[in-house]
Amino acid sequence: MKNIIEKILKNKVLRILIPLVLILAIIALVLQLTFKGGSKTSEWENYFDGSDYPVTASEKDGELHIKLDGSKTPDLSWDITNSNDELITVERVGKEEKDKLELAVKPKASGFTKINCQRSGTVAELPYTAVSIDVAVLITEDDSGKLTASLSDIYQTTGDAGALDSDAPFLIDGMRIVFPNGGSWQIYPEDEKTMPEGLYDVVFTVNDAGYECAFIMYNEPEYAFADEELMDRIKASRLVLKNDDIGYEKRIKCVVKEDGSMGIKVEDK
Repeated sequence: MKNIIEKILKNKVLRILIPLVLILAIIALVLQLTFKGGSKTSEWENYFDGSDYPVTASEKDGELHIKLDGSKTPDLSWDITNSNDELITVERVGKEEKDKLELAVKPKASGFTKINCQRSGTVAELPYTAVSIDVAVLITEDDSGKLTASLSDIYQTTGDAGALDSDAPFLIDGMRIVFPNGGSWQIYPEDEKTMPEGLYDVVFTVNDAGYECAFIMYNEPEYAFADEELMDRIKASRLVLKNDDIGYEKRIKCVVKEDGSMGIKVEDK
């Protein structure tokens, strides 16, 4: 044995090859342990990080797992709709705790379908949707017949409501603020000196359902992008939403929503 070791040490090629073989053997062992039993799990992917309702998703053993966070609206609960139960089953993993819920999407047949995750409620008996999340699911089948459910696309639309603990709550619907119980509401520029003239128009009216509301019209000049100073003033411009009777005052501004449409965002002072 001693002679064999001495010969190996004297042979430069063997001195290089043996460590390489050992390294490759270790790598093969690690890979075998990692994928033992064919179990594969992808990293959790984050969606809508900047919104009030972030979502994370991951694939595990052919299933799609989705985590929902509804802590922004603790008085509501998640309502899940499966568009096609012949292609997938959607199961809740455990109970909804602290307004967070995990879903397991299990494939049944190849195809394409959608899941809707929604938190809805009522304000002064007027229904509203706080958030609606559509998850597009693709189910594929490999040569061995194994089915895999994966996230193809995901969309989110949000609504908003405020002054819910008062006699004069409001709902935000696109570019409109609805006041189901009416009230002495005011909307005016936060700073008339810095806000570009005509940037916002506010019209108080009554909608088709008979509710008082305010239409907010956003009029960004077409040439604004070419004027850096003007763009800074536009970005800083906000409106005041105020009701002295209930002691409510917030700032609002128009923003581009996740789906590309314009909406109204309520901000703190």
